[in-house]
Amino acid sequence: MTLEDATKIATLVGGMLVGAGAIFQYADTADREIRRAYNERKLALCVDASDTAASLASTKPESATWARSKERFDTLYWGSLAMFEDQTVEDSMVSFRRMLSTIGSGEAGTLQLQRAALTVSRACRSLVSETWKLHLPVLAGKGADQ
Repeated sequence: MTLEDATKIATLVGGMLVGAGAIFQYADTADREIRRAYNERKLALCVDASDTAASLASTKPESATWARSKERFDTLYWGSLAMFEDQTVEDSMVSFRRMLSTIGSGEAGTLQLQRAALTVSRACRSLVSETWKLHLPVLAGKGADQ
C-alpha cells in the first residue's frame, strides 16, 4: 500500500466518521427538541390544572367564573392532561373531582376544596420539577387555612 492509497483511505474513513457524527448530532438534537416540546406542553397543562383547581376552590359555585372553571377542569380531566400526568397528578385530580361533586357549601367545604386544590398544585409542581430536573425542595405542606 502506497502513501497515496493510505491517504485516500484515511480521508474516506475520516469523511465517514464526520458523516456519522453529523447524523448522530442531528438525531440527538431532534430527540431533544421533541422532548422539550412535550415537556413544555406538560408544564402548560400542569399550570392550567393548578389554576383551574384554585379557581374552583376560591370562587362561589353560583358564579360564571366557577362554571367556566368547572368546564375547563372537566376538559383537562377527561382530555389532554391525561396524556402528560403521572400517577400522583392523576390521583390528585380524581380526588379533587370527587370532592367537587360531594362537598357542600360553607366554610368547611371550601377549606377542604382549597386543600385539595393545593394537593393538585403540589402534585403538578413535583411532576414539573422531575420533568425539568429542577430539584425543587419539598414544601412544608401547610394547609389552605394557614
